[in-house]
Amino acid sequence: MACSRHSRRNRWWLGAVGFCASLGSSAAMAFVPLSGPITTDTTLVAGEVYHLTGTVDVDSGVTLTIPAGTIVKAVIGTRFDVRGTLLVNGTAADPVHFTEVRDDSVGGDSNGDGNATSPTPDAWAGINLDNGASATLDHVRIRYGGRFGYPNLRKIGPNGSLILRNGLLAHSSRTGLYIGNTTTLQTIEDTTVELNAANGIQVDNASGPLAFARNIVRNNCHAGLMVQGAVTSFPITRSIFSGNAIGIDIAGGAMPAIGGSLSTGDDFTGNTLFGVRNEATGRAYPIRCDSSLVRTLGAASHGWLAAPDRVTGAIGAFRS
Repeated sequence: MACSRHSRRNRWWLGAVGFCASLGSSAAMAFVPLSGPITTDTTLVAGEVYHLTGTVDVDSGVTLTIPAGTIVKAVIGTRFDVRGTLLVNGTAADPVHFTEVRDDSVGGDSNGDGNATSPTPDAWAGINLDNGASATLDHVRIRYGGRFGYPNLRKIGPNGSLILRNGLLAHSSRTGLYIGNTTTLQTIEDTTVELNAANGIQVDNASGPLAFARNIVRNNCHAGLMVQGAVTSFPITRSIFSGNAIGIDIAGGAMPAIGGSLSTGDDFTGNTLFGVRNEATGRAYPIRCDSSLVRTLGAASHGWLAAPDRVTGAIGAFRS
């Protein structure tokens, strides 16, 4: 990925099977249209290919369950809104995919245009968890969002929770994951966030706890993790930040605890501007480092900083 520096409410429709074909395509693929409000508890069919033909809205008090192996392909400009509960039960062998309709890498050529098109960021507006919504997402792959400024996955508001484990968030034209103004526990674990055009992950004014562990955040055009707001304070442990412009960017008086011991340390490698940047210069962060390696920018080990990563505005932060 090259980095540049910086409705109308539809009736719920789980339609009849569609069938697309075009001249030059070797085989047409079946799909099920999906759009509109979901007003009763619903489970999609495992292994089915769905086309998100209009914005879906999971109503408050309603649960949508998506079993392992299901594929949801979004038509350009659509969105997946949740005000109730979303359960995604993927597995390592059969993850659940949210992608865009031109992506033939999963579910085949379901739009029937052969090789005429290919997927791009900014295709659709991602999964949006409104205030009060909850989601448990296991082994989910969400790609090619960013439309209308929405990230691939967004959780906002004081009520409701997000549990994301074993996920992949990639190829957004904006941020991969956004969490804002939450007061309850949010969980991000064992997840890869990569190749997004803005931040990999952004957390704003989150006064509630956030469990952030064993994640890989790499090759995002701005920060791997952007943390903002004086109420935002949570531990960041056993994670890898590599190939971003900035590994972790901290602003607005936020106070995350980065690493803290050899067993909970984070790795920062190859972030081109800074490993960690604190825009409120002088605030200390408990990063587990060997002080001589920080001075010489030598070889990396778990929880250490390596060239070309630098730290700014974190006076007295390092504990050896």
